[in-house]
Amino acid sequence: MRLYGIFLFVFFISAFAPVYAQSNKKAKLNKGTPKRKLKKQQKAVYEEKKDENTFNPVQIMGKNPEEEREDFFWNSESANTVNKKAGNISITTPSRYGINHGLELSAILGLEYWVPNVSVKKRWYKDKFILSSRHGLYTGTPGFHWAQKNEHYDLVDSLAEIPFVLSIGNEVLISYTFYKNKLNCVKKEPYVILTLSGGVDFGISFGDSTLSEINHHFLTNRSPALTGQGVDGYFGFRGDWKALKFLYLSTSLKFFFGNFTGNFAFENKTEVQVFPVKNFSVSIGYWLSLASYNTPSNAAILPTVDLSWYFGKKEGRQKGLFENKLF
Repeated sequence: MRLYGIFLFVFFISAFAPVYAQSNKKAKLNKGTPKRKLKKQQKAVYEEKKDENTFNPVQIMGKNPEEEREDFFWNSESANTVNKKAGNISITTPSRYGINHGLELSAILGLEYWVPNVSVKKRWYKDKFILSSRHGLYTGTPGFHWAQKNEHYDLVDSLAEIPFVLSIGNEVLISYTFYKNKLNCVKKEPYVILTLSGGVDFGISFGDSTLSEINHHFLTNRSPALTGQGVDGYFGFRGDWKALKFLYLSTSLKFFFGNFTGNFAFENKTEVQVFPVKNFSVSIGYWLSLASYNTPSNAAILPTVDLSWYFGKKEGRQKGLFENKLF
């Protein structure tokens, strides 16, 4: 009987051990399934009830807030500023950094070798309209020395005396934004930005100078401030359109006036900006100039290309909407 009992015990273990192992394996494989089911249920509820309350729509749980950033859409030529500790690094357009809420530092890195430059933009008002001013310092003196040394005499005469010239620029910018889903209290997505702007530049010469006007489109109308021999200014209009999440279109019109040949000039700049990945964009377009300068033609056009990398985080709601900390 004892041997018979041992035999039954061994038989029981042999028969049911594989079944237990198989069951335990399935349990491990199915680990996490409830989490996937929960996500599906959340998504189903979102789709079913997203239109029930226009003023407070249901949000998808676990959605990355970084996907909701809209600061990429605010070009440097618009009135708004970048978020605090955020900005972009670009080549041919201004690179920007948010010093504080409503205060931005910028510079065109691609020009720094020839025309060292820096600007500060201050946002003064933010509601339906955004009002800001930009104030910059730059100098074309290193560029004039480079051109003379490398025999670019179409830019500066070989015998010209080149002093240090400090150029100062001041601008005012006003933007109005059109939003999608205007009744949406959780998220207002801008898709069109219209901007009016105007500015005046002048240069201060420190020393004797025999610099003369630069006879080139895109430079003649900026010569007074660069050479320290007068004033140049502009009035401008700009439109930015967010066609798709990853595709922006923009165009700007600027009318220049000042102490240069012809006294008036017109420029148009149009670009397409594409985001192939989240924080990186490629911009291509053209830059058109129409004016009566001392040049062979009254018109000139240049292709434009730029690469931009964006950094920083989305601005908190209490700062982005009200610009004040709650506590």
